[in-house]
Amino acid sequence: LGARVRGVAFERSASGEPSLPDRATNFSIAHTHGLALIAISGAGPIGIDVEKVRTVRMPALRRAPIEVEAIRLADGAALGGHDADTRFLRAWVRIEAVAKARGTGVGPLLETVRPRSAASGASAPDAVAPESGAAIMAHDLATAPGTFAAVAFAGARPPPPLVVFPAGAEAIEALAGPK
Repeated sequence: LGARVRGVAFERSASGEPSLPDRATNFSIAHTHGLALIAISGAGPIGIDVEKVRTVRMPALRRAPIEVEAIRLADGAALGGHDADTRFLRAWVRIEAVAKARGTGVGPLLETVRPRSAASGASAPDAVAPESGAAIMAHDLATAPGTFAAVAFAGARPPPPLVVFPAGAEAIEALAGPK
């Protein structure tokens, strides 16, 4: 973003999410076990998430509506994968990315797809209400094997390419541009 934001202090929302004071630039950060992703947008809210392959201990009854919602949030894109954990982790990064882009956190989104007991009078998960304006959609990102990532933003455009952030101080300074 260059010199215009260098040294600018972050603001924090009531939920603790950082933002830049100008609000014209949005960003999202995700990390897991030695890997981090940063998404930056000048075209509205953006969310990103990343997970590494692992065993997920969650009953199928709870997984199923999350996976259905993740497919809906990605405009019907299948989750794919050869096992239940792969499918669920792909679903999870989509859900988390959309929640971050919406600025709500993942809790409210998960609550909308929570299976209801027969005693409560509802057996199917509730549908998520559409956002006002252009819908925020999830897009899978091509990552290294064993890693799942998604980015979410409004509008019908392809996701941006992943760019590897340089590891050395000199290369980071070159990327950051003149002071």
